[in-house]
Amino acid sequence: MNKSKYKNQFDELKELICDIDENELRDQIDRGKLISTALNWREIVEKKISEIEKIVEKLERENLGLKQTNLNQHEKIGHFYGRF
Repeated sequence: MNKSKYKNQFDELKELICDIDENELRDQIDRGKLISTALNWREIVEKKISEIEKIVEKLERENLGLKQTNLNQHEKIGHFYGRF
């Protein structure tokens, strides 16, 4: 079964977090690149978080729309059965 695009977002974020490796950090320190690497990593993680926030906002809007549709349908059913 394919993972949803939403599940993939969290998997990608987990991969970014797990990408921090002690040996790699030591190598970055030795090469004098730790700060630039850390800033680059931070930018990538912030972008991924922003993507997830947009998905959450979209899902919340869709949820509100579905709730309103459900209320509208419930009201229509009530009016229909109320006539008989």
